[in-house]
Amino acid sequence: MSSDRELNVLWKHLRFVSILGIVMTFSVVIFFTIGYFLNSYLNLGSWIVIVFIFLGAGLGLFWAYRRIAAMLKELTAQEQKKANGESDSSVIDL
Repeated sequence: MSSDRELNVLWKHLRFVSILGIVMTFSVVIFFTIGYFLNSYLNLGSWIVIVFIFLGAGLGLFWAYRRIAAMLKELTAQEQKKANGESDSSVIDL
């Protein structure tokens, strides 16, 4: 039973890392596309594409930071429950 739980936790961590990579990639691609279309319609110059690429990367990093902070907060709460002797059989949902 312990190995099933460990395997479940491993898959949840793998899912979490995969989602981080996908969100980072898509945020840059989406903001690149927005910058490209703004450039083609408004003829603002290629600098607007670069600005939107960095904006997408920044927002992707911000989202990743918030998700990691939330995960660490849950882990800390579970560790405190274990230290206090409370039983918690749930697995953290990342």
